[in-house]
Amino acid sequence: MKLNDTIIQLSTNPGPAAIHILRISGTKTIQFLQKFLKKKPVPRRVYNAKFFDNNQIVDQVLFFYFKKPRSYSGEDMAEIHCHGSMLIVKQIMECAVHEGIRPAEKGEFSRRACINNKMTVYQAEAVNELIKSKNNLRSKAALNLLFKKNPETLSIIKNSLTQVYSCLEAALEFPEDIFEKQARTKACKELNILQKHLHKILFQYRQLKVIENGINIVIAGRPNAGKSTLMNLFLNKERVLVSSSAGTTRDFITEPLFINNFSATLTDTAGIRNSSNKIEQLSIKKSIAVIQKAQIVVFLLFSKNCINEFLKLQKSLPGKLFFLYINKSDILNKTIITGICGQLKIKNLKLNGIISLKDPAALILIKKHLIKAFKKFFPFTPEQISLINNRQAYIIDFILKQIQNIKQMFNRQISAEIICEEIKLILTKSDEIDISVNNNEIIDKIFADFCIGK
Repeated sequence: MKLNDTIIQLSTNPGPAAIHILRISGTKTIQFLQKFLKKKPVPRRVYNAKFFDNNQIVDQVLFFYFKKPRSYSGEDMAEIHCHGSMLIVKQIMECAVHEGIRPAEKGEFSRRACINNKMTVYQAEAVNELIKSKNNLRSKAALNLLFKKNPETLSIIKNSLTQVYSCLEAALEFPEDIFEKQARTKACKELNILQKHLHKILFQYRQLKVIENGINIVIAGRPNAGKSTLMNLFLNKERVLVSSSAGTTRDFITEPLFINNFSATLTDTAGIRNSSNKIEQLSIKKSIAVIQKAQIVVFLLFSKNCINEFLKLQKSLPGKLFFLYINKSDILNKTIITGICGQLKIKNLKLNGIISLKDPAALILIKKHLIKAFKKFFPFTPEQISLINNRQAYIIDFILKQIQNIKQMFNRQISAEIICEEIKLILTKSDEIDISVNNNEIIDKIFADFCIGK
């Protein structure tokens, strides 16, 4: 990759569209605009112009020009907005290549922005995650980190480890037993505080990943409990065949779902009951396997007989979050409902609601419970997030392991001199959180994950 080349690339998704946007960055930008658009543009103004190739009109476009350093990349830069035909895009790209402008590689515009001090690599990663974000939490977290030039986590690590290093260095200069003991005690205390903080931000990131990947919700219950009806209500369409005959669903069906800006995957399962039918037994086995992987189980019951299946399932999955509802309140008589409630009370099982899926209030209630559960999965604000991708999380995980190793070295009375060397290694590793743009090996990997045109 030659970073002094002028580059061009499509910044919108390829394929037919209303418009496409091409970005150009580098020293040949103004020359290209003047030759093909027949204008000498003033920076930061929008122009309506015809794009010419050998005096033939290619398209009517909008374009604007940014003079360095006041551009995204820090170089002379332009955007051309053409009609959304890939044929037009191809013609403009070919004109650029003919002028010695090459197609940009993945993330090359952002990489140049880092080289020209328009942003840090940490901020560039935030841009990438903002583009990829699938929900409001991750989007807001990425946006928040984009506006932070210096990562707070890096400052905390460096300040904390520098204090530990200073304590131990002083102990080396004054090797009296009492002074060294005090220094080690102070160093251990500082490491414990840092360790606790890093565990917290790593936990926050992992929970963010759970939310990002979609909270796994499974609808379970006996055959004919109303599982498929509930699935269709959530999706607001007839996705699953519904029948009054029990056992219509023989395999699980999974669909993506958004509830209150939280992404989830919703799965309808085959009914769970004792059965001698081999095909149904296989379906039940599949259902249980799906339930085991779920974060939340919505269980529907409509008779006392359903309680045993629920109890057996709950006991086999300790720690699993269950929501339990009595369904079909519109057709069940009060005696049956009272009997079910009595059995649940005897068995110390929490009932979340008595519902009829024919009533819109049922779906509202279930959604309310799920949203409350989602917030427990992620009890943080986006502003509290310090990590935005797996690369950064790996570094924090590495540092935590090294801190634990140093604490064990303290317990084994390893010399302060050796421990100081370990701290230096951690400090060096921590620099990778906001890596220098000159570290080509790591930088190549980071920007290879970016989309083309950014």
